[in-house]
Amino acid sequence: MSAILEIKDLQLVYGAGSQPTLHGVDLEIATGQAVGVVGESGSGKSTVAWTVMGLLPPGARVTRGSVSFEGNELLAMSAEERRRLRGKSIAMVFQDPFTTLNPCLTVGQQLTEVLVERGLVDAGAARCEGLRLMDEVKLPRASELYDAYPHQLSGGMKQRIVIASALACSPKLLVLDEPTTALDVTVEAHILRLLAELQKTRGLSMLFISHNLGIVEQLCSSVTVMQSGRVVEAGAAEQVLRRPNHAYTQKLLGSLPRLLKPATPAPGPANEEAPQAEVIEARDVSLSFGGRPGLISRLLGAEGNAVQALANVSLSLRKAEIVGLVGESGSGKSTLGRCLVGIYAPQSGEIRLDGRATNPRADRSDRRIQMVFQNPDSSLNPRHRIGEILGRPLRLVGKSKREADQRVKELLALVRLPETYVSRYPHQLSGGEKQRIGIARALALEPEILICDEVTSALDVSVQASILDLIKDLRDRLNVAILFVSHDLAVISQISDRVVVMRGGRIVEEGSVGQVIAAPREAYTRELLASVPPFISEGLSTARAMAGA
Repeated sequence: MSAILEIKDLQLVYGAGSQPTLHGVDLEIATGQAVGVVGESGSGKSTVAWTVMGLLPPGARVTRGSVSFEGNELLAMSAEERRRLRGKSIAMVFQDPFTTLNPCLTVGQQLTEVLVERGLVDAGAARCEGLRLMDEVKLPRASELYDAYPHQLSGGMKQRIVIASALACSPKLLVLDEPTTALDVTVEAHILRLLAELQKTRGLSMLFISHNLGIVEQLCSSVTVMQSGRVVEAGAAEQVLRRPNHAYTQKLLGSLPRLLKPATPAPGPANEEAPQAEVIEARDVSLSFGGRPGLISRLLGAEGNAVQALANVSLSLRKAEIVGLVGESGSGKSTLGRCLVGIYAPQSGEIRLDGRATNPRADRSDRRIQMVFQNPDSSLNPRHRIGEILGRPLRLVGKSKREADQRVKELLALVRLPETYVSRYPHQLSGGEKQRIGIARALALEPEILICDEVTSALDVSVQASILDLIKDLRDRLNVAILFVSHDLAVISQISDRVVVMRGGRIVEEGSVGQVIAAPREAYTRELLASVPPFISEGLSTARAMAGA
């Protein structure tokens, strides 16, 4: 089988006099083959993808090697030749749909823009083709979403739009950089089936970059492992992921969260004979979005369509308890977390803190509950140093500069970062370090309750393991109650004392980890579990045995 992409001895540096970022990288993709590239943040895997796409930032220089596509040397092509190649022959799916999509354009406009620009369809036929692509990636209510803006879609829906856009021109090679990071397990399973089908029906070749080894094992026939800009191991997926030779590959696999709870129950209120009192409780909370047309809609006579985000949801947290909240994109789990912290105001029902009804949105003086957001790149101000980011909430409550500076040092130590980080900017930190800063900021005012919204979804497996370890340590040391929102059932099973499953704005099942993960009552929970990649769910039989014990 001939190679569609061949990388030989690729060496790349950023800036004059810098040490190489890539050191003699070799990689080959045959026609119709999917090759996975795995490694920690900073390993160089995304840099390989950008080199293939011709999207390297200013100052990046290839100092040695070759990158050829269908026998043509990409590095020798002009910028215009590379531009014509992108989209039509080689397309890319980026990691973060929140920054990939233009917030000022409808998703339909963005999906069909490339088709019209390249003359593949005329403006009149663009909508029909756009709806077909949306159907292909199984987006619900395609005719409604076509005219929606990105902020009106869930994270998983946004990523499916990005994937559909990349497929629009029927490329021969698809470069995917962490494409399922924002997707829940059921959507992820569908996207994997879709990609496998496209690979078969279209003969599509794929360069699949991911920190999710379970996905790579499912989709890719060959795996390349990178560390610090070097290829440390490469070969058939079965060999590399099941019988790795290199110590670094073994470390990655050892950090992988399995769908398995330890045989000895974890400490916490869920295992105590006398449970702690509830520190926060949502009672019959309901919330809808839309339904109130704006000025333009009123002038045009349009009516708003309300979307029920939460429907009579009740949930509680006890002191020092970690509750895992799981469900598909759009299930309402993040919306519930934002109601608890006061970002959204429920239209009915109530939020109770320590047994008393409260309105977190109105009562800003009550700082007992704080939130850690999913994406630290958008939640941390890029213009402020870390010392300013952590010190600001302290000064807002009247702390002196001396008191704030001392507390900032304590917070950095609490999340296992050195004091010297006070002078750094967010862009000078890795993804895991930025997420630690987000956690530290949330802990600044010593809250009793922490809402963690998908805090590990964008992290590679080893960094994810360290963040999970940090969160459990903070629970034990600070007795803080934690609502851990995630679409990753393996992570939920590793960290939680109790699991709550949401679907369509309602809670459909809840119970201990053993009950929900190992012996689910609801068909929807079983569907979620069935969508977990086999490589991740291998330990489930042990968990089921534990539940029956």
